[in-house]
Amino acid sequence: MPVPEQRTRIFGLLLLAAAGVIWWFQQRPEEAPAGKRGGPAVPDYIVNGFNVTVMDEKGAPWRHLEADVMQRFEAEDRSELNHPKLVVFEHDRPHWKLRAKRGRITSHHEVIELLGACTIEQSDGPESTPVYLRTRDLRIDNRKHLAETAQAVTIESGANRLSGVGMQLWFKTPMRLKLLSKVRSHYEIQ
Repeated sequence: MPVPEQRTRIFGLLLLAAAGVIWWFQQRPEEAPAGKRGGPAVPDYIVNGFNVTVMDEKGAPWRHLEADVMQRFEAEDRSELNHPKLVVFEHDRPHWKLRAKRGRITSHHEVIELLGACTIEQSDGPESTPVYLRTRDLRIDNRKHLAETAQAVTIESGANRLSGVGMQLWFKTPMRLKLLSKVRSHYEIQ
């Protein structure tokens, strides 16, 4: 075989191989960056029996959070919680206990969302009776000491009942509660 014909065949085979490689690369799915992949996100780590207490500047308990399972997603700066229980300590008053079936921690641990049905309890103190609240989808902003929801709320204390739609509850002294609309109340005088 003459040399120019051999070179033409080799050049043709190289072109065919290059076309095959290009086709193969085009058929491969592109790798998405971490945290941007399709389908359900995969947690960076999982903690069973999650339990943490945050102290105030004087070293006394300020918040206590526990959950059956905590899943951390670093790229999204969020943690998902199963059966979260949050205790908010106020040193001059009985503490608050908040519970839900699911929860989420976001914004550098400053915001806790309790998702689905939520309960809030404050035990009785020397000058107060127990308070029990039921609502859904509660957002707690730790910077503002504020819990809020746009959902229906029922509040019971002894034989008294208060209900409305939308609520803001400030935990810090002086404790305040604001119902935003459709407020109804039932009080029993003793």
